[in-house]
Amino acid sequence: MMDDMGDEAGGAREQTSRLLWESCRRDPDASAVRHALAEGADTDLAAAAAAEHGIEPLLLRALSAAGKCDALGLDATCVQRTGSGESIS
Repeated sequence: MMDDMGDEAGGAREQTSRLLWESCRRDPDASAVRHALAEGADTDLAAAAAAEHGIEPLLLRALSAAGKCDALGLDATCVQRTGSGESIS
């Protein structure tokens, strides 16, 4: 999936990878998540990759910790529901 971005999107690919990496850490670094978003992480690609690998709750947790729930067009209520085990779809 990440290979489909092409060479010209190398910076976005790196930041998207950083966003997903931070999402999977036990304690995501909120400033690293904000930095990845500010530097051009592809949130559509991150959401698709998270769904493909079953880590959507981790991505949402990291975005929530960084105060960036709106990065995927979600509100805080959605993230809170997901944290309680409910589906976001």
